[in-house]
Amino acid sequence: MGQFNMQAEVKQTLDIARALVHSDPEESIRLALLTADRADMLGHGDLVTEASLIELMAYRARPITPPEVIERTALQTIALAQTHQQDEIWIEAMNTYADILYGTNQFDAAMDYWLQLLEAGIDRNWPYANAVAYIGIGKLFWTFEDPHASLAYSSKAQAAMDQVERVEPKVCLMINLAAYAYQHRQYTDSHRYLDQAEELVKGMAFCEYEPEIYYYRGYALRAVGKLDEACEQLKRALMLNAHTCNIWGKSVTMIGLGELYLQLNEPHKAQYFMQQALETAQSTPNIYRYLVMQAHEGLAKCFQHTGQTEKEFWHWSQHFDLSDQLLSDVMNQRLATFKRHSLQLRVHELEASVY
Repeated sequence: MGQFNMQAEVKQTLDIARALVHSDPEESIRLALLTADRADMLGHGDLVTEASLIELMAYRARPITPPEVIERTALQTIALAQTHQQDEIWIEAMNTYADILYGTNQFDAAMDYWLQLLEAGIDRNWPYANAVAYIGIGKLFWTFEDPHASLAYSSKAQAAMDQVERVEPKVCLMINLAAYAYQHRQYTDSHRYLDQAEELVKGMAFCEYEPEIYYYRGYALRAVGKLDEACEQLKRALMLNAHTCNIWGKSVTMIGLGELYLQLNEPHKAQYFMQQALETAQSTPNIYRYLVMQAHEGLAKCFQHTGQTEKEFWHWSQHFDLSDQLLSDVMNQRLATFKRHSLQLRVHELEASVY
């Protein structure tokens, strides 16, 4: 006869919680909290730390979580990882929280966490910490309107990633490089990076970044006039996003499909996807206002195409109202320049410390 083993139950439940992070974050959080309590009863602090990390990852996948809840969980996970000397979980928690802060436009706070990661990576020779820190710093430079520095730090991430076995951050990096190439109309390079990302995900049961491969490939194909092929790629991205809580991914893909169908002179299809994109982005309006603005613009163009003038002008008014709000919120050029120089200086200081 078998014997009940609570420790085995805790470990297996944590595996389930981790698997559900993107498809069912609510259940993932419930299971993580349950197992954290049981692990604490057993005196297994390392398993409590792991449960806390899974909870934080699920909050990242669920954009409706209050900021104070995310902050409390992030700081708890970081502290637990330090207490129990779980270095990889510490890196994951720091990077996850920095990414959440970045995604909610808290760039200064995100910068602080990625710089702490880089400092630890350099001091302790942790290639994984260096790699994810450089990826984050590259994203910050992109936001601060310095694409050359963004590419330079993404290249440093690539060099550090050569010493890392984990696949998912490599996929993320390849997609970032593809996006950079696309923005600079280097479409051949963009496809090359996307091919590398696609090759990496072949052996994975799930990769949160996989839909972005087909999203960016769709845009690159559209840029050279291959509209039907682009449409198929965006449909694939939408299908892959269907069973996740990725609000951003779903919205941008449906906006892309809407724009394509307008080009293909199919305004009713375009209107459907633009409306779906609008409703999806509006579910978290304070985070995705830019996407709401884009969807209103797309709907205005759809109604212009079908001669529905009153609806067209209503959506244009919504679009321009949001545009004015966003312009007032965006950092001015002087502040962007200051932030860019401050970040560059701090990274150089950290890198110089190893010599």
